Amino acid sequence: MTDRSKRMRVSAIFLLLVVSIAVQGTSAETKGSRLEPWRIERDIQRFKTVATDNVMKLLELRTGMTILDIGAGTGQFAYEFARRLDGTGKVYATDTNGQCIDFIRKEAGRRGLENLHPVLVRKDGIDGFYGKQKYDLITVFHISMTFEDQVDYFRELRGSLAEGGRLILILYKIATPFSSGDFTGDFPGLIRELSLEPAGSPFYNILKDSTRKRIGELREAEPSEELRNTIAGEFNGMLSDTRFAAQFSKGSVFRKDVNFSPEERGYAGWLLPPYKYSGPLRKDINIQNALSARTFATINKLLILQRYRKYLKRDGLFVSGFTSSIKAAFEKAGYRVEQVYSDIIPFEDMIVFSSR
Repeated sequence: MTDRSKRMRVSAIFLLLVVSIAVQGTSAETKGSRLEPWRIERDIQRFKTVATDNVMKLLELRTGMTILDIGAGTGQFAYEFARRLDGTGKVYATDTNGQCIDFIRKEAGRRGLENLHPVLVRKDGIDGFYGKQKYDLITVFHISMTFEDQVDYFRELRGSLAEGGRLILILYKIATPFSSGDFTGDFPGLIRELSLEPAGSPFYNILKDSTRKRIGELREAEPSEELRNTIAGEFNGMLSDTRFAAQFSKGSVFRKDVNFSPEERGYAGWLLPPYKYSGPLRKDINIQNALSARTFATINKLLILQRYRKYLKRDGLFVSGFTSSIKAAFEKAGYRVEQVYSDIIPFEDMIVFSSR
């Protein structure tokens, strides 16, 4: 071998080494560290809450379908879709988080789901991958997105629906503000219970000191409508108080004292991202930065409801998250609302769209 050939061979080996290192570096950046256990547990809890027999039946899954699961997270719904297709068709689980995609890939292999294909997609706009397929079903579950601002996104996505295909949207319901009309039955009993809250209780701070003084001076007098309005307003002030939910996460006594219904417990369990309310609080995560204002309002309202449930009406405390503005955005993007299901998933709405 000539000196020139040796130099070329060494250069080629060096180039391959550089490329290998670069690829490994890119992969490492994409994969990052392993997913936090709380993230996996939260998604499993969310799946159990949502993927009821009624919901899965309404999805009308059938063998041979091509399904696109947008924002798949840790893939809990994608695994079920692939399993129900019984090895046929294709399920594309997409996410912008490389850790999630790596997790889904490994989990799909462990479960033997050869028809499940994880895909990392771009964070802004429609990824080029979406246009390469036609989908019988597109699912958009629990995506943190301002849908009114994404008309172009969904208009372009609509072009990837197969003939007769459907897009399924699942949205959280919205916690409504309290009003004096929400207090039913034994309102004097509510007054007494509020007055007996110990100073160390997180619920103690719902009322202002001036209001506590007023209810302490009521004696046997009938509470006025003005006082009803005052208490409703101070309940509403707590809905936006990020410290209230934070105390729920941090205070072990607070966690033990809650009396959630089974539906509320499942919902609250995965609304608190890094916190499992029966477990310890992670000190390196700030709950005020981890949750949206709407999520805080929902958690805080659930906490107030479970405490004073017998004094509050049962209906109308949460309203549909499928607002008129969201509906208008999807219609502008070229979709037709086929059906809205508001009572099959606790605290959530399921909307079925088709292409017009």
